Amino acid sequence: MAVYAPHLLQLPPEALEVGQVIVLDWHDGPREGFLRLKQPLSCWYYRLYAEARREEEPDDRLYLFALAPDDTPQRLISALAELELPEKRLWVPTWRFSSEEARRVADQAVAALISEIEDPVLLVRSVDLLQLQKLWLLVS
Repeated sequence: MAVYAPHLLQLPPEALEVGQVIVLDWHDGPREGFLRLKQPLSCWYYRLYAEARREEEPDDRLYLFALAPDDTPQRLISALAELELPEKRLWVPTWRFSSEEARRVADQAVAALISEIEDPVLLVRSVDLLQLQKLWLLVS
């Protein structure tokens, strides 16, 4: 799976085209979720690793990226079908369900997706995940 990581590092950050950011945890910006790159085509699970808070500007953030199955966005949208559909590149689902059962099913689907994720392979610097500013390969 980590085959994408070295390839991404060969490209300048401005060549990486983010298609969709799905946010599962938000606090002054994305903290955890899934991201789909359009160029080069790949899907990633991300979680916030560190942040530098700034008063006048958005926080500077470092994220851990782990490769996710290519169909993750479709599976996630399907699991959250009761909620609004993503209309923007950055989607923060409302997480308001018609019943506790619907919420439990969605929580289980998200947990199942996250359980498929392997160890992170990249450290990524970004303010909002719509543009990736710097990437580092994690070494084990």
